[in-house]
This record gives sequence, structure tokens and C-alpha cells, in this order.
Amino acid sequence: NRVVFSRLGFPLGSAGSYIYCPENNDEKYARALIINFQGRLRIGRDSNSDDIVEASGGKNVSCG
Repeated sequence: NRVVFSRLGFPLGSAGSYIYCPENNDEKYARALIINFQGRLRIGRDSNSDDIVEASGGKNVSCG
């Protein structure tokens, strides 16, 4: 998978969440990078304190 940017710095059809899952698929150790249509990147956070980060849309990442 890849992220492609235009000459103006905007992602081309690549907005969304990119999830890293460890080999054991334990969501507690998963991470998310979230990119918006303007090309801004942010790190997924655990906003509901359940030890699992959320991807775009506020849903927990899933490694299964």
C-alpha cells in the first residue's frame, strides 16, 4: 500500500486511516495514522480509555 500526493501536496484518493498491527494481532499494541483530504496527518488516540486507539470515524482499530 502507498500514499500518493499531488504536486500541490494533497493526497490522491488516499484519505483515511493507515493501521499498524503487531504480528500477534493484539489491538492494544496497534497504531493508527489518519490522513485527511488536505494531507494533514495525525496519530490515532485512545479517546474512550479502553486501551485501543481509534481510527478515523472514532472506531477502534481492528487487527483481526
